[in-house]
Amino acid sequence: MDIFVNVKEGRRRFLKLGNFVVMLIAQAYFSNVYTKDIRIAMSKIKVLLKESDISTATIDLIEKVITGNLFERDIKYLMSQIIVGSREELRQVMNAVDIMLQVTCLN
Repeated sequence: MDIFVNVKEGRRRFLKLGNFVVMLIAQAYFSNVYTKDIRIAMSKIKVLLKESDISTATIDLIEKVITGNLFERDIKYLMSQIIVGSREELRQVMNAVDIMLQVTCLN
């Protein structure tokens, strides 16, 4: 049994969890049910992901889009991640871009 394969698989699952959370947050926002309870749950999941050394960039970005606090530096960060980020980060960034476009089109 190779422990590094298990670590890699666990990391991949946490990344998928982060992406799933972002999709749920976006759906809650689109459905007008984005409430305090959802924000609390999202914060708890962010803590879990950070403790597991998993990027929460996508969750942070969707939060900023929803609250209207997205700035040019956030867009620049996304672009830099597209250029130099790992494959996992690239997937997260592309999810964030997709959700940002959808939220922007609805507003």
